[in-house]
Amino acid sequence: MKEKGRILGIDDGPFSRSKDKYAPFTAVLMRLDGRIEGIRIGTLPVDGTSAEDKVIEMAKSIGLDNIDVMMSEGVTFAGFDIVSPWEIYDKTGIPYVSVTRSEADISAMEAALSKYGEFDKIQKLNSLKPVKCIINDLEFVVNFAGLDEKDALIILKKSLLVGNVPEPVRIAHMISDAIYNSKIH
Repeated sequence: MKEKGRILGIDDGPFSRSKDKYAPFTAVLMRLDGRIEGIRIGTLPVDGTSAEDKVIEMAKSIGLDNIDVMMSEGVTFAGFDIVSPWEIYDKTGIPYVSVTRSEADISAMEAALSKYGEFDKIQKLNSLKPVKCIINDLEFVVNFAGLDEKDALIILKKSLLVGNVPEPVRIAHMISDAIYNSKIH
């Protein structure tokens, strides 16, 4: 990736299943040198099925040619709206990396989803091929599409500017959190 490559960081914000129909959803286009070049703000229905379409819509509105990699913290948004890094890569041609600090309890997620007949979402979960890695003495679980493991880990390492979440994703989360807490949603 170029020294000033651009990552589209994607994250949702908090929500309450008992009172919110939607969760805030933000995409931040950030260069590896830390400069923000674009922000898109939207919402996702809680426990919906539109996160993949929303990610692609936000990426297109920023301009696919401007994005080198898309990155998110995990593959679930607004509850159980699950994205497939491979499907997003197939539809955009842009590599996708999801990262978490710990491995998800897939069997618990499957049990919750099967209760509501969400078998397509279970299939997406089972298609993931998480890789465990250590970066800066921190353990991560990474899913990636459109690039090899070595490049995914290099990009992850370069994007960890503050703390243990990639900076573009951290900023996207902060914006989604601010939207939720401002009661504008």
